[in-house]
Amino acid sequence: MLPEKQDIFPVPFLMKGNSFVWTMGLLASLLAAFILPRATAFEYRYSVGRTWNYEDLTAPFDFVISDDPSSNDINTTTPYYVMDQNIVREKKTMLSNLIQNQIKLSKQDTEYEDMIANVGAYRALGMSMLDAIYRKGIIEVKPKNSDAIAFVGHTNTQIPVGSILSMSDAVDMATDSLPFSTLRQPELLLPMIEKSLSPNVFFSDSLTSLLGSGSRSSVGLTKKGTIIIKKGEKVDESVILQLDSLSRSYQNGDEWKEILGYLLFCCVAFMSLLGWLLLYQPEILIGWKNLAQLLAIIIGILVLISVCHYLGNAVPLLLPIYLIPLIMRPKFSLKSSIVIWSVPVILTGFALSWGMLWVSIQVAGAGVGLLLNDRVASWSDRTIALVIIFSVQTLVWFASLLANKVPITMQTTDSVVFLAIAALLSISRSVLVRFINFRS
Repeated sequence: MLPEKQDIFPVPFLMKGNSFVWTMGLLASLLAAFILPRATAFEYRYSVGRTWNYEDLTAPFDFVISDDPSSNDINTTTPYYVMDQNIVREKKTMLSNLIQNQIKLSKQDTEYEDMIANVGAYRALGMSMLDAIYRKGIIEVKPKNSDAIAFVGHTNTQIPVGSILSMSDAVDMATDSLPFSTLRQPELLLPMIEKSLSPNVFFSDSLTSLLGSGSRSSVGLTKKGTIIIKKGEKVDESVILQLDSLSRSYQNGDEWKEILGYLLFCCVAFMSLLGWLLLYQPEILIGWKNLAQLLAIIIGILVLISVCHYLGNAVPLLLPIYLIPLIMRPKFSLKSSIVIWSVPVILTGFALSWGMLWVSIQVAGAGVGLLLNDRVASWSDRTIALVIIFSVQTLVWFASLLANKVPITMQTTDSVVFLAIAALLSISRSVLVRFINFRS
């Protein structure tokens, strides 16, 4: 016979008496959403005079160096451009080839007799003409906004786009300048120079979106691929300016969306925890004190991790979070302790930029800790257990490093040092157990 049909949602799960439990879960979710650390793509920690212990930092994209990000009091949109200085080298090579080919084709043509006899002089004139034209810059279409600015190559030089040549302006400049040459037939170069002209000033979406709102505090431009600071160097004022500007480039303007995303994820985590407890361990939620203490433990862990993350990207590793199931075991069942422990670990794993590494390290520590717990009977056993936990967690970190799963900000010896400190701090387990029992 087929098994008797059962309700998907058991009666205890939907009882009106559990409204207080769900309300507390919602409040805890809201609180956790604001407590959890905010992960950014730029998580370097730095200050003036401090040694840069990370790998060499290169600019991942073009960004503007700004010394006063708050000065955005002009609401007009200003277009920004970048002048590519590499194009002139390409066009010089093209012109040299055009002159050489023309000489080969015109050996019997008396019209090119002087060019053939003085090819070096004609080539030098053409190169100097290209230098003069590209120094001014060529833009395909000039913007109507007279405030448009162009940044010159990898330098911090700024020039008004209004002074840049259009394609027709560049041809006119060559046409008007060539007759003043001392060569007998300089006009022969004009068709070849025309073929060697193309725009070298291009509109920049990234610069316009960053500065187009009206900021006038820009002091320069750092091009993609430029080395900002090398490992082992001291951070000085000029580097701070670039690091601050790059950090602002990563800032998320839709902060409310981020908070909403955190809130939704926290709701899923807390509601799943409370639902599991109502179904399988309902005695834990009898009385408001037990529920309040349980949620306070989770929120407290989140606060500790967030504070540590604020102090440094890898600092949370010094917290022996993997001891939570063992600490809660005298009050809750082992299964319940593990489920409760998983909530703050998963939440912080969601929030941290290196979340998968964080979760892997904590799971490794908790797994080894639970396996060794019943075999620890003396201080020598405890010391061996701490060494084993530290070794396994460090092995997970090193494996992730080899697999290229560790962000640059975590590729320092600080991570290993914090794991060692966490192992030493785990001797406080007995104190925390007594605290939990006392509070219950």
